[in-house]
Amino acid sequence: MGNTLWALGLLFGTEDHRISFLYMGLSRGIATVLMTLAIVRYYNIRIDLPHAQDLKILHVRNIIMVAQGTMFAFCMRYLQPPIVYTIANAGPIIVFIIDYLMNGVAVSQKQFAGIVVSSFGILLAINSHMVYAWLGIKEDSAS
Repeated sequence: MGNTLWALGLLFGTEDHRISFLYMGLSRGIATVLMTLAIVRYYNIRIDLPHAQDLKILHVRNIIMVAQGTMFAFCMRYLQPPIVYTIANAGPIIVFIIDYLMNGVAVSQKQFAGIVVSSFGILLAINSHMVYAWLGIKEDSAS
């Protein structure tokens, strides 16, 4: 839910070029932290880390997420939003594939169904011009 909220914020913010992409990256982080806090409070989940190794892994993960979020916001200045969103939405599929290849983590049937549906949706988004042609929809060549 937090990712959906920050994506909507990025969509709004990148259409208005008076808003800096760095501020949009900060809004993403704030939205993610607030949504995570709300979920943790609602489900009464403990957030203490009993082992020092867990804290180290958490820091590395967060640094990677900050870099990814910053690059995502930065790309919005140079690429068209549909291209950036297609790349970003392919991320979870790539993570599943890498996790399977590197760690041998099996994918459940529900996860596999989600991967197939997501892959199909991404393929439709990437090949929208072909889909329009197959459906007999004529696109304006100026756009």
